[in-house]
Amino acid sequence: MPTTDIHFGFNATVYYLISVLFSVEFVFFNLIYLLLAELIDLDHLFSKPIYVKRRDPFKTHFFHKNWKLISLFAILIMFISTPFLFVGLGIISHLTLDFIYTKYILKI
Repeated sequence: MPTTDIHFGFNATVYYLISVLFSVEFVFFNLIYLLLAELIDLDHLFSKPIYVKRRDPFKTHFFHKNWKLISLFAILIMFISTPFLFVGLGIISHLTLDFIYTKYILKI
C-alpha cells in the first residue's frame, strides 16, 4: 500500500519536528510508539477485498468510521505518559492523513 509509506514518513517527520522544536531527546522507543499507531489500519483486514485504492476508509472500516471517538481517546491518552503521547500523536496524524486522502486525493 503506497499510503502506508506516506504515513510512516509523515510520522517520522512529526517525531523529528517534536524533537527539534521541543528539545525532546531522541529515544528509539518513542519513535516505535509513534509508528505503532499505524495498527489502526488493522480494520482493513475485515473488509472484502482487503485493499481497494479508491475506497473511502471513513465509510467502510470500523476504526475509521468511529474517528471522533478514536480521536478523543487519542487526545485523552496523550496526558498519561510519554509513550502514550506518541501513540496519541500517531493516531491523530494517521486520521488526519486519511482525511486529506479522502477529501483531496480521491476527488482526482
